[in-house]
Amino acid sequence: MTLATAPTGPAIGDLTELATSFRRSLRAQNKSPRTVQGYLEGVDLFAAFLRREGMPTVVAHIRREHVEAFIAEQLVQHKPSTAQTRYRSLQQLFRWLLDEGETRASPMANMKPPAIPETPPPVLSQEQIAKLLKACDGRTFADRRDTAIVRLFIDTGMRLAELATLRTQVLDLEQDVALVVGKGGRPRACPFGAKTA
Repeated sequence: MTLATAPTGPAIGDLTELATSFRRSLRAQNKSPRTVQGYLEGVDLFAAFLRREGMPTVVAHIRREHVEAFIAEQLVQHKPSTAQTRYRSLQQLFRWLLDEGETRASPMANMKPPAIPETPPPVLSQEQIAKLLKACDGRTFADRRDTAIVRLFIDTGMRLAELATLRTQVLDLEQDVALVVGKGGRPRACPFGAKTA
């Protein structure tokens, strides 16, 4: 007679198992799909790091030093802004785990996010802008459309997604303002110049 062995699988309170519930919670909070994807990517990378390094994956046993080791590895492999994004993902995860009673204290309590050095984004020179506008020169619909797109980017600093979803109904050509829906679903006004109008 042989004894039946219990099926092996993730332990109760395992990070990978809880990530599914975390996903549902984020969706219930109406977080944007990109935000949900970003948070879960950070959680998946953290869980993979813990397994690879032989660290605990049961939430109750995860300590600050485990999180710090993961963030330190992220800083070696990626830009500081990426490491900070991973930090924020884990911060949201552990806040949720605390609220759900899966842990008594967050291992991230009193932790500070990685610092991001000030690096101004590259800006096109006047010569480059002139060449870009010259490339759009013409009288066809496509030429005029392309010129309008480039000028809107130059005047407003809109994000690509904001400009791509822009509709004529939200353009006020009397006030020279476009109303766009920005990050987090928040509307904002983007004034533009007379030439762009």
